[in-house]
Amino acid sequence: MRLAHLGTGVVTLALVFVGPVHARDKNGTFAVKGIGNETCAALLQAFKEKKPGVEAYINWLEGYLTGLNDATPQTYDTAPWQSPVILFELSARYCDQNKEARLIQAAKAVEQVLRPFRLAQRSPVVEIKVGDRIMRHYQDTIRRAQELLIKAGLMTGKADGTWGPKTQQAFEAYQERSGLKKTGLPDQETLFKLFFEARQAALTEEEPVNQPARSRQQRNRQQSAPARSPNGGRSDETGAAQAPGPQPRLNLQLR
Repeated sequence: MRLAHLGTGVVTLALVFVGPVHARDKNGTFAVKGIGNETCAALLQAFKEKKPGVEAYINWLEGYLTGLNDATPQTYDTAPWQSPVILFELSARYCDQNKEARLIQAAKAVEQVLRPFRLAQRSPVVEIKVGDRIMRHYQDTIRRAQELLIKAGLMTGKADGTWGPKTQQAFEAYQERSGLKKTGLPDQETLFKLFFEARQAALTEEEPVNQPARSRQQRNRQQSAPARSPNGGRSDETGAAQAPGPQPRLNLQLR
């Protein structure tokens, strides 16, 4: 499954889940509720057959992310600009690569992808109007986009999160350069490409330095990981479904 509507070009992120500290029991496990216990294969089948399971998963995922907003330090909004469509497509991409994984693992993979873009502090909402189209974004989202547009040489001045003709023109220039539909708006496709390309560039720059340490950490996690049950998670004496073990690798390719 491809994230077809997200535009041209390729952005590749290879991420291994590390995750913030959550409240768990003494063995590092926690109970998984609801549709989070279903498999990725079941979600993909529901999508293929246009069954209600897709909407149920999106609602469950948004509840999961809301819980993260409450429980994770320095986090106001884990998904400050990503729409439900984006959240599902990220999940579907993970599920394509890990069909036997459970949906709690897909949710954790999505969380890992979203984490660098989270909103740490509450931010005012800005209304953006171009022609007859109106959308709203956090001011901080616009400010971060402006910083990247300035860095790309497509905008001059200060990144302050306010919307005006200069910012609109910069978005139009970026969209034209990137082969995207020229809307002048910070739409999902444009923000996704803008932020993820910047993230990929940052990962590429730091990889030669951090790769040895990451490899050691990964080996240590694998060696210390408890045995996993046949369903990909851990089970207690009652057989109750619990949180999965180490997160599989997510290779996210956007075409």
